Amino acid sequence: MYYVYELIDPRVNLPFYVGKGKGNRVYFHLSEQSRAKSDNFKKFDKIKKIRNEGYEPEVKIVKYFEEENDAYDYEEELIKKYGKRDIDEGGILTNICESSRPPKLNGRTYQEIYGDKWEEQIQKRLKTKEERGNYGGVRKHTEETKKKISEKVSGKNNPSYGVPCSEEIKRKISERAKERFANGFVSPSAKTWMLISPQGEEFIITGKLKEFCKLKNISYATMSAAILYNRTGPRKNGWSIKELINN
Repeated sequence: MYYVYELIDPRVNLPFYVGKGKGNRVYFHLSEQSRAKSDNFKKFDKIKKIRNEGYEPEVKIVKYFEEENDAYDYEEELIKKYGKRDIDEGGILTNICESSRPPKLNGRTYQEIYGDKWEEQIQKRLKTKEERGNYGGVRKHTEETKKKISEKVSGKNNPSYGVPCSEEIKRKISERAKERFANGFVSPSAKTWMLISPQGEEFIITGKLKEFCKLKNISYATMSAAILYNRTGPRKNGWSIKELINN
C-alpha cells in the first residue's frame, strides 16, 4: 500500500512539503539521520525554524493507493497545485522536483527531469538580483502573486480545511512550548514586531506574540492573518502590526 503525504507547518496550518511513501517513510524526514541522505536543505531549514519556535511539523497522509504509479501521479498533481518555493510563482513547497518518481535518464532532457520552469525561473531570479544590485535582497511578492498564494491555500483549498487538530497533537505542542518558554526563552530566529493599539500606543515585542495577544485580549488569529498576508493597516479590532528588521 502506497500513500501521498504532506508535512504541515502548524504555525500557519499550510503544507511545506509533499511526498510519496510506504511504511514509515512519512516520518523519516523528521529524524536527524535523514539529513545526511538528502540535499534538500530548504526542507530541513524549514523544519528547524518550526522547532526553534517551539512547534513540531505535523504529518498528514492525504490519500492511499494500491499502485505506486498512481501515488506518483497524485504526488505530482499536488506539487503542481501548491507550487515549489523560489521556482514557481507563488509556490509554498520546499520540494525540489516535480515528483519523486525515479527519472528515466536515457533520452530525457534536463527540463523533462526537473520541470519546464526550472531553468526559466533560475534566469529570472538571477536577473532580479542583478537589477537589485545585490545577492541577498528581500523578495517582496507582487499583489498578483499574493492573490495567487491566497487562492491556493484559502478555504477548501487548504489541505487542513475542516480537519480538526487532534487532542494528542494539541497536548504535545502545548507541552513542548511550555517547556521551551517557561524560563523566558526567546528563539534566536524570533521576529520582532511593532503593534499599535487603537489609542496609538506602540508596543515592540520579540517572539511571544501569542502571549502578548492574550495579555491584551487581542485575537491572535487576526494578528497572524495580518502577518501572513502582509496587512499592515488597522484590523477590525483597531490594532495594527508590522515586522521590524532585527540588526
